[in-house]
Amino acid sequence: MGKHHIVESGEHASGIAVKYGYQSFEPIWKAAENADLREVRKNPQVLLAGDDIYIPERKTKKFSVTTGQNHTFHVTRARLELRLRLLTSQGKPAGGLSVMSRVDKVETASDTTGAGDLTIVVSPQSTFATVEITTAEAEGERLPLELVFAIGGLDPIDEVFGAKSRLSNLGYLTSAPDDPFADEELELAVEEFQADHDLTITGALDDATNAKLLEVHGS
Repeated sequence: MGKHHIVESGEHASGIAVKYGYQSFEPIWKAAENADLREVRKNPQVLLAGDDIYIPERKTKKFSVTTGQNHTFHVTRARLELRLRLLTSQGKPAGGLSVMSRVDKVETASDTTGAGDLTIVVSPQSTFATVEITTAEAEGERLPLELVFAIGGLDPIDEVFGAKSRLSNLGYLTSAPDDPFADEELELAVEEFQADHDLTITGALDDATNAKLLEVHGS
């Protein structure tokens, strides 16, 4: 029989799937019992603590093979990626930066694309990723030399903390989202974002602002 799982802070669909023995979150996410959750959470990798997700009973596949011979079975696993876009202090793509990413104690050297994009392969159980910028150009642009990302730590856009996290990632909010000063800065940060994207300047996180914030942030 299936069971219900109450999402905890930092959890996402891929990590939950592995916890229950699934190679992919698709069978869980597409279960009929999760239809209401899909209506609320458009991105299964961005869940909110307290969400109730139904875990269907796993179906066992059986194969008939000839004894006395070697047989090879292939298991398809979905590739899970953390996708970043690094910008300079002027909001321009930080392309061509040499970076060292660390996930689960594994280090990988790579360069950002011309658009400032960086893709990091992570496992469903990964919780943090660290990106160290190693080129001199980074200092010239006053970018942080080391960035730490909490995988699964992004709340949905319609949550105030989720909106603050996105504004912080985009450079509009200077305080950390959980810093009490962030509440005081929020209205000014929203106004600046609205002005930059030709929105009506209200300082409020209305539907139009949240939609544009989600579009610009990418998730």
